[in-house]
Amino acid sequence: MKKSLISILVLIMVLSSVFMLACKEPTEEVIPAPAPEGVEAESLGEYGKVTLSFGAFSDIHFSSVCDKQVKEYYPKALADIMKQTGNRLSAVTVSGDFSEGFAADYDTLIQYTIARVGDEVPLIASYGNHEGNGKHFQYEAKFGKPVDNVTVVNGYNFICVGAHSGDTYTEEQAEWLDEQLATMTAADPDKPVFILIHHPVKGTHDDWTQVNGNPELQSTLVKYPQAFVLCGHQHQPFSVDSLWMGEYISFRNSYLRNETEGQYAIIRVTDLNYVVIKKYSIKPGDIAPTYMGDDYVINLNEFYDSKETAA
Repeated sequence: MKKSLISILVLIMVLSSVFMLACKEPTEEVIPAPAPEGVEAESLGEYGKVTLSFGAFSDIHFSSVCDKQVKEYYPKALADIMKQTGNRLSAVTVSGDFSEGFAADYDTLIQYTIARVGDEVPLIASYGNHEGNGKHFQYEAKFGKPVDNVTVVNGYNFICVGAHSGDTYTEEQAEWLDEQLATMTAADPDKPVFILIHHPVKGTHDDWTQVNGNPELQSTLVKYPQAFVLCGHQHQPFSVDSLWMGEYISFRNSYLRNETEGQYAIIRVTDLNYVVIKKYSIKPGDIAPTYMGDDYVINLNEFYDSKETAA
């Protein structure tokens, strides 16, 4: 009996050691130097010079319980984004479900982001269902603002609209979003307004959203072709359904948390009013992410003109 107990205790100690090793936090914290002032803007050739560039993520699902893959993926992705943009990164965005609802998960997201891109690059994150029902107070405490908020980066507006219980949005939120979009598009009708929500809007992307999509914001968004939604939630790899262009534009991001492969994007806007979305993939053990090709290239001027013609 005593030998059996000793054997069990030894096994527990070995398994605990393996678990702790697997969950060990990355210790390297290399903050890339920012691009020197006066450096010429990044050029995308025929699409113009970059006026805004940001890393776009969704469904990171940082967890207070060990999640080795995403804690490997995210720092490597951020380091590569800095490299790809020549340290000209304007912001980092996350379209919800960056956590599993614990305050410590917010800390992980914030600390990992600062460690890789510095503390001057804005982190813009929307509230998803995994942030927890009735836990808006955690978001407000960690980010210092309500779940519905606006961040201006390089003259471009980013609007976050936070999910409520039952994966829903409210009538009050739709009215608030309408007010924001009316003001912003009146000030500059040719500039996109990026809207971070977690759940895709009803009627966009694929068959799933036709039935299960978020209906609450739909009637507001269809009034503004300048609305450029950044959403996630479905945990779908990039495909032809990822970009939807109807009355407005919606980009459904992929997921970062996945045991075999995480995906994310770098989004750039140019002075000729193009939006170029480049997709990336990262797998366990990769030294750096892999560029996936097949960029989404959107000529916003043509898109806006088509809406005016249709009207």
